[in-house]
Amino acid sequence: MPGIAELAVYTAVNIFPLLLLALLPFRDNLRMPVRWTAAVAVLLWVMDGLVFWVALWYGIREMLTVFSVALYLAFYLAAVKANPLKLLAVLLILMNFATLATETAYFLMNTVTPGLDVGPYTWMHTGFYALGLLLAFPFYSRMLNRRIRPQVTAGNVEIFWRYLWALPATFCVVNYYVLFSGGGCIPFARSFWNIVFMWAVNLGFLFAVHLAADLLERGRENLRLHQENSQLELQVSQYEALKQNIEQTRRARHDLKKHLQAIQGYIDSGDMERLRCYVSEYGVSLPLAAGSFSRNPAVDSVLRFYAEKAQEVGVEFEVSFQMEVRAVIPEPELCVLLGNLLENALEAASEMESGFVRVNARQTGESMLLITVDNSSRRRPVVENGRFRSCKREGYGIGTDSVRAIAERFHGDARFSWRDSIFYASVMLNP
Repeated sequence: MPGIAELAVYTAVNIFPLLLLALLPFRDNLRMPVRWTAAVAVLLWVMDGLVFWVALWYGIREMLTVFSVALYLAFYLAAVKANPLKLLAVLLILMNFATLATETAYFLMNTVTPGLDVGPYTWMHTGFYALGLLLAFPFYSRMLNRRIRPQVTAGNVEIFWRYLWALPATFCVVNYYVLFSGGGCIPFARSFWNIVFMWAVNLGFLFAVHLAADLLERGRENLRLHQENSQLELQVSQYEALKQNIEQTRRARHDLKKHLQAIQGYIDSGDMERLRCYVSEYGVSLPLAAGSFSRNPAVDSVLRFYAEKAQEVGVEFEVSFQMEVRAVIPEPELCVLLGNLLENALEAASEMESGFVRVNARQTGESMLLITVDNSSRRRPVVENGRFRSCKREGYGIGTDSVRAIAERFHGDARFSWRDSIFYASVMLNP
C-alpha cells in the first residue's frame, strides 16, 4: 500500500488538472467567487484522498472510479450554475481525456521501465501519469476553451447541448469497449498500435466536436445577419412610408390655399349645399392620420408600418400594446422580434378571405414583457425537430429561429402552435 505522501500527491495530480479543464468552459458561470471555488476544490482533494485510502485499506479498489465520479459530480453541481446537459457533456469529455492520459501513462511506463513492477499510486506511477496528462492536456484544453466555452456563453444553443452529450458518450463507449476487450488498461497499453489507435480515436473525437461547434457558430452568424437584414429592411420600409406621408402632407398643404379660396367662394355666394358636398369630398381625399399603438416610438413605428400593410391587403389588424416608454430589452432587438412575428403573421393571414392579426402585449413590473400574436392561417405548419419548415424556400424558417434566439438571449421563452386555422405565437422576455 502506498504511503500517505504518495497517495496525497497522486490524488492532487488526478484531481486538479481535471478540475481546471472542467471549470474552463464555465468560468463565467461559477456559483461562488474564485477563491471559494478553489477552497472547495482543495476540500474535494482531501475527500478524494480519504476515499482512496479507505478503498485501498479495505481492498475495494475497483470502486474508486465510481467514488471519484460521484465526487466530481457533487463538486460540479456545487460550483457551477449551468444546464445539467452542459455539465454532463463536459464530464463525458473529461472521461475521454482521463482514459487517454491513463493509457498513455501505462504505455510510457511499460516502455521506459520494461519488466519493472511499478506499484499503483507510487511516486513513479504518479510521475508517468502526470506525463500522460501533460501530453493530452493541450488538445483538450484548446477544445474546451475555444469550442465548448463559446457555446456555454452563447444563447440559442440549447438544442446543441441536447445532442452534444451523445458525442463524447459514444467515444467513451468505444474507448471502454476497446480497453476491456483487450484485457484491461495495463495489457492494452503494452501495444504501441493500441495507443496509436486510442490517440486516433480521441483526435477524431476532438475534430468531430470542432466541426459541430463550427457549424453551430456559422448558423448563429447567419441568424445574426438575418436579424440585421430584417432590421434594415424594416427601416427602409418605414423610411419609404415616411416619405410617402411627407409627400402627401406637402401636396395637401400646397392645395390648401386653393381649397380655402373655393370654400370662401361658396360662402360668399351663399350656396351651402355645394359647400357641404365640397368639404365632404375634400375630407375623403385627406391622408389618414397615423394612429398610436404604443408609448415607445420605435415599437409604435413597427406596429404602424404593419398596420398599414395589413390595410393594403385587407387583413384585420388589432393591437393592444401596454408597455412602458422604455423597452425591457434593446429597441433594435425588440423591433426585429416584432417584425419577424408580424411579417409571418401578415403573410399567413393575407392568404385567407377574412384574415386577421391580433397583437397583445403586457408588461409586468419593470422587466417582464409578454407578447402574443395570433393570426388566421389556413395551412398547418410543418415541424421537424422542434423547428418550423419554411414555406418560401428549402430549409427551416429563419424568422421563428430569430424570435427564439432573442427570447433565449434575454432569459425568456418563445412558443408557437397551430389550432383550428389559427397560428398562436407567444414570447416572454425577462432580462
